[in-house]
Amino acid sequence: MTKSLEKVKNSQSQKSLRLFFKRVFSSRKRTWTVVALLALLVLAARFFTSIPASYVSHSWVVNDTKSAGAVRLLALGDTGTGNDNQKGVAASLEKACLESPLDGVLLLGDNFYKKGVSGVDDPQWQSKFLNVYQTDCLRNTSFFALLGNHDYDGRAMSQIEYMELSKGRWIMPARAYALHFGDILSVAMLDSNFPDGCGLPFCSLNWVASALQEHSSRWSISAGHHPLLSGGKYKTPKWPPRVFLGDFVCDSDTRIYLSGHDHNLQHLKGKADYLPCEIEQLVLGGGGADLYEADHMPGLTQFKKTFYGFAEIKANETSLTFTIRDGLDAKVLHSFERTK
Repeated sequence: MTKSLEKVKNSQSQKSLRLFFKRVFSSRKRTWTVVALLALLVLAARFFTSIPASYVSHSWVVNDTKSAGAVRLLALGDTGTGNDNQKGVAASLEKACLESPLDGVLLLGDNFYKKGVSGVDDPQWQSKFLNVYQTDCLRNTSFFALLGNHDYDGRAMSQIEYMELSKGRWIMPARAYALHFGDILSVAMLDSNFPDGCGLPFCSLNWVASALQEHSSRWSISAGHHPLLSGGKYKTPKWPPRVFLGDFVCDSDTRIYLSGHDHNLQHLKGKADYLPCEIEQLVLGGGGADLYEADHMPGLTQFKKTFYGFAEIKANETSLTFTIRDGLDAKVLHSFERTK
């Protein structure tokens, strides 16, 4: 009796399943609709699984700046080659580091070419970071890092996990975070690979924006890997950074944005069709990777040089100064200032 009931149930289940598939795939149009939905689900799954697990943003506060009432930083991107070009820029960084107290170095992505790191014990940590920046001043300096597109070709989460092993040298508490230097300067360290802005607190751009407002520093700037303005290889940013990062920078205090990705040095100021406001952009991709030419963009370009180098950022109560410096001997190439 029990076996007969089971046969009846199995038969009914099979009939229901056949009926379901018959209805779903009853026409070519409906079949292609189902296939398209499944493909979208697969793409969405791949997208979200590629984001580091540390999805929630964090604040990182540096309470004691090296000089009372002032902050001094260096910034550059596209560093992680381990070659002579990166080492040459590192020597120039050391020279600038020794000039006066330094509160840190901002690394603007593509920290490890070409496929990121595989884990916290990847030998590239030695060859492309620790051994390169091991001179007297730099080895006692914190590097505040964000992720570039090449970093996502490896295990991006490892760059977050490495912070616990670095004894204060490598700071990346999350893929996006708010960096505060006392009450003088805040830096929005953004993940331009996945610039998620949704109006809700768990999206990184919204969380970082709230953290900046709560801390209320004298100055605030934004940093990501991909540029919003550039005369180089990447003149037009891709869709996600173009829309979401543009809105974020335009809603910020100074509307100043730092990036790498284009391997050259640029200062641009103005408004593009895809931006809701005029911004100021520093492209600082001269950290060691092969260089890209940069064209003069009429009405935008304030400075451009296809060369290795970095920026020096100085902030105090009354002024915020940016100086682009040569990666060969730390010579000043270009400078501009904001005042309050």
